[in-house]
Amino acid sequence: MYMNIAITFGGKSVEHDVSILTGLHASRNVMDGVGVYLVYLTRGNGMLTGSALSSIDYYINGRGKAHECMFSNDVLYKRGGFGFKQVAKIDAVLNCCHGGIGENGELAGFFASLGVPVTSSDSFAASAMMSKSFTRELFSKKGKDKFDQPKYMAFKKSDIKDGIEELCKQVTKKIGFPIIVKPDTLGSSIGITVVHNEDELVQGVELAFTLDNTIVVEEFLKNAVEINCAAFRSGNEIFVSVCEHLDKESQFLDFDKKYLQQGGFIKKIGKQREEEVDQGLNDIFKEIQKMTKRAYEKFGASGVVRFDYLVTGYNSKRAETKLGQEQLGKKDVILSEAVGRDSIKIYLNEANSVPGFLSYHLWHRGGIPYGLLVDMLVKQAIQDYEAHDIVKSSFKSEILTKNRGLVE
Repeated sequence: MYMNIAITFGGKSVEHDVSILTGLHASRNVMDGVGVYLVYLTRGNGMLTGSALSSIDYYINGRGKAHECMFSNDVLYKRGGFGFKQVAKIDAVLNCCHGGIGENGELAGFFASLGVPVTSSDSFAASAMMSKSFTRELFSKKGKDKFDQPKYMAFKKSDIKDGIEELCKQVTKKIGFPIIVKPDTLGSSIGITVVHNEDELVQGVELAFTLDNTIVVEEFLKNAVEINCAAFRSGNEIFVSVCEHLDKESQFLDFDKKYLQQGGFIKKIGKQREEEVDQGLNDIFKEIQKMTKRAYEKFGASGVVRFDYLVTGYNSKRAETKLGQEQLGKKDVILSEAVGRDSIKIYLNEANSVPGFLSYHLWHRGGIPYGLLVDMLVKQAIQDYEAHDIVKSSFKSEILTKNRGLVE
């Protein structure tokens, strides 16, 4: 079946530039038989379309011309010399907007109101996942869905009544140093700082409040291993990706290390990456994959969602010493024998409802090519929309006739 998709990217967000890369990269990996229309959201959330958008030079030096565009129901229009002209009927939207309206659910809500399927979570689930403080609160509750969480506190700007210094005293009393300070709804590690004393804490809180109206301050988990895992739904099945072990060489993977140092951890994007994994991590990976599925279901998510975890108590060198070289060759290594299962804690750190590059490298390594991933996401978005459209949304009554006297 031939279909047309619009790929949206950019937007009013500090992750604007990363989103451009995700959108352009996705557009180059769509399967045959699909018409692709790029819809770029400017830094002010204006909508543009046109062939010039397919070149990175447009965003770097403004080379080429794009056209203002709009949607009317499921039809994309662009502005011409005599008003707006129809471009194409759009069957679904591939959402590649990180942060801002792309990730907080507003863009999904916009397309839902137009009757256009979109490949990301609905407005409720997306806004819930984008908030680090809500994620902490949701998964701290007792019950089968409880996840380990570090000590944390969340503050709004309105909470600063007696000055930032007083607020920071509350934090140090409850949490203690070192502390990590985060804007509540940002991604790509932007605005996050690790602080070790009161002066650094004040500076970190001030920085975070310039980027968000709510911040989260929490216990910095020393020597934690960072592991990522993604999920998406297709039909009645939730697919869970392989796990990615990050942050091997430093205690904190910031924006610079991710994206600016020769491409950071995405420098090999486009190629299948194989990594050597300590045998002792295998059981942790399996547990995280189970947790990822549970978290995806708990949020009622759609599209690709990446969950980031922090694991404490794991020491690969310690594991190797205890197991011995002869045991390391075995396929099934029991984690409790390696390091003591009780000493290991897995913390669900945060959820990313529109992750960078849609976490395609994790799916690629798991045997799902990027083109197939996009195809599955689009078809599921259409199925979800059609299922939702069956629900009654109108009710015929005589209320206007019976009550016309109220407004005449």
